Amino acid sequence: MTATYDAGDATFGRVREILCNLLMLVEAEVQPGTLLVQDLNLDSLGFVELEFSLEETFGIKFPDVKLSPEVFALPLAESLAAIEAMPGGTTLFEFMKGEVIAVVATRPPGELALASDAAPDALLRAATVADLATAVGGRVPPGLDGSALLTSLHVAELFRFVSAGVMARYVDRLVAARAGGGPS
Repeated sequence: MTATYDAGDATFGRVREILCNLLMLVEAEVQPGTLLVQDLNLDSLGFVELEFSLEETFGIKFPDVKLSPEVFALPLAESLAAIEAMPGGTTLFEFMKGEVIAVVATRPPGELALASDAAPDALLRAATVADLATAVGGRVPPGLDGSALLTSLHVAELFRFVSAGVMARYVDRLVAARAGGGPS
């Protein structure tokens, strides 16, 4: 199940501090549900700078992922499968996939037309855009329909859902993997 973060969480506090320093913001502007792209105007260079700062601060390593234009053009489920097949640890997108699957798997009986022990890929195909927003602790970005199936998106659109809180949870995942000696 997804964890929630409040403004007092230690990891979130450090992530917020990094974002504030990078983007010259005050702490009140960065809350767990703050969307990095929509609310803070974080661009691709900003994501690289954020990744570098998080790696340095937390002693972690983000998995290297090289996505081709072909992977970006694939439907979301196929893009994620291609990313998962790449060597390395769990990427942010794979982490977000796991979070949304956890949300869908906990829907009340009868609300989901799948068996409760459905395979993760089946749960992903049943997820909506709103499920992803719930899973990452943010909201549906403008211009997207919350009731649309998540699989109607492309992988590049996942950047629009990255919230400060989900970034903190992902950092916690990488820290725990490093401490346990296992894959991230």
